[in-house]
Amino acid sequence: MKNTQQNLLRAFAGESMARNKYTQFAKMARKENYEWIARIFEETAENERAHSEELFELISGPVKTDWDFSIKPYKNTSDNLKMAAAGEHYEWTSMYPTFEKIAIEEDEEAAAKLFGAVKLVEEKHEERYIIISKKLDNKTLFDSEAELEWKCVNCGNIYKGTQPPKICPVCKKPFTWYLPLGLVR
Repeated sequence: MKNTQQNLLRAFAGESMARNKYTQFAKMARKENYEWIARIFEETAENERAHSEELFELISGPVKTDWDFSIKPYKNTSDNLKMAAAGEHYEWTSMYPTFEKIAIEEDEEAAAKLFGAVKLVEEKHEERYIIISKKLDNKTLFDSEAELEWKCVNCGNIYKGTQPPKICPVCKKPFTWYLPLGLVR
């Protein structure tokens, strides 16, 4: 029980920090005019908030941990996507599987189940950060070889093409407000 409680606190703290980090990353993406990437960061921040709430509910009393926290300052959206992907990778490949195993050994069924479920979500977070990061770095974020549907995240306008329109014909937002539908979940 003792190790599982410490791991719940560690996971709670990590998810809470991730939420705030992603909120800052969204501000940077928005500053760089990547509105839909900002919204992906904000959506993921809300996912992390939900994870932290569920973890918090399983903490049964005063728990201390000596876990060392560190964070790198954010620089730009490209670096932030890579940093986010690395953090999600650690969580789903190392942290949550270890915490899940310990919870099972300590007969903490609810914690084991939660660690296992969150692990799967973090894997999907990593996948989408990698996809977006590669397309941003390759300067293909707004280009496609095949015709796609592009959605303006401001007004909802749907445009079909290999690139979004330069300016949204409905709300006049620039092409960087267009999300390529089907690119990320």
